[in-house]
Amino acid sequence: MEDAHALFVRGFEDGCCVNVMKELLKITICALLVVVLSPMVGFWVVALVGSAMALLPLGAALSQAFPKAWAHMSESAFGGKTHLSAS
Repeated sequence: MEDAHALFVRGFEDGCCVNVMKELLKITICALLVVVLSPMVGFWVVALVGSAMALLPLGAALSQAFPKAWAHMSESAFGGKTHLSAS
């Protein structure tokens, strides 16, 4: 039965620890990439939600000011015929 030191040395000889270090390096790089890019992604999420929230009252005002045009736009967007076949 081999002792722990012999197994440790044999692991280095086989290149086992080199593969583990490569995998740890990949995990570290991915973690750093997530940390670096997360503020940028967060900014875009907040910007898009904020712009959508700003456009909601504008859409409500347009629907009240021009009801026929709004009905035509909603009918063409959400209803009516589709050009896709059912099969």
